[in-house]
Amino acid sequence: MSTVIETEEHTLKISRQFNAPRQRVFAAWAEVGQLQQWWGCHNTISVKSDMDFRAGGSYRHTMQTRNAGEMVISGTYKEIIEPEKIVFTMVFEANGEFPGFEKTLVTVEFIDNDGATELRLTQEGEPMKQIQEGADVQSGWNASFDKLAKNL
Repeated sequence: MSTVIETEEHTLKISRQFNAPRQRVFAAWAEVGQLQQWWGCHNTISVKSDMDFRAGGSYRHTMQTRNAGEMVISGTYKEIIEPEKIVFTMVFEANGEFPGFEKTLVTVEFIDNDGATELRLTQEGEPMKQIQEGADVQSGWNASFDKLAKNL
């Protein structure tokens, strides 16, 4: 279960292999009950999610975290191709803790790999250096993916 992370000024790319069928990994992103089990950093205590999982629909994830309090991530689903791809905007509404991290576009691709799934995430928009310094990729996406792997 290795994770490959690449960054450019305005692009973050993460690739991770999951030992689960593509449909199951996709469902973990599409079904609110599953997503609430793995979304958020290691310090996330709970997640309350409101999701309208369809192109044009919106979502809002309110995370309760140790040491940082409440954090909210929201956005709009731009494209959904089951079980291949999800494209959505992401707005971080944290209480000023990550200034300037306003809006990015996230594309998640699910590639079948002989019964396993390669997940490819591309996040574009804000300077990725700022995201790495503030929202820290290791404790953000990578921590979420660690929890997702355990739930699968």
